[in-house]
Amino acid sequence: MKDDKSTQLSESVRKLYSPEMFDKLGSQNERLKIKQQELEAMAATYLGEQYDRAKVKDVVAIQISTDIEQDKLLGRLDNNDLTEADYINQLECLFMDSAAACERILGAQDFERLFGIRSTDATKLIDRSNLPFAR
Repeated sequence: MKDDKSTQLSESVRKLYSPEMFDKLGSQNERLKIKQQELEAMAATYLGEQYDRAKVKDVVAIQISTDIEQDKLLGRLDNNDLTEADYINQLECLFMDSAAACERILGAQDFERLFGIRSTDATKLIDRSNLPFAR
């Protein structure tokens, strides 16, 4: 069942990307539009096409806001306005707050269906292997 859903999601996401889209992905607006479409495809796949659209819209808005805040944190790190440890701590807080807000909207079971993890595990989404200072 999960493999069928994964295949369905892969096909939906693949349709979002065209060769010219890769040229635009450097733009934050374009990247966020794609993220929104990916999240909507995830919701349709894992929660169903008939799932409460208002809830999906609210969750997408939270996730987009989280992405924007993550970019701001990265900018502050790049400008040496944050230490590496502060960056990680603030990023973990951001992810936990975002996950908790999404879980309040969706409920614990639907949160896990959509994201594949419990909200309390949100900090596990941070790929420390891509952070040279956190290895």
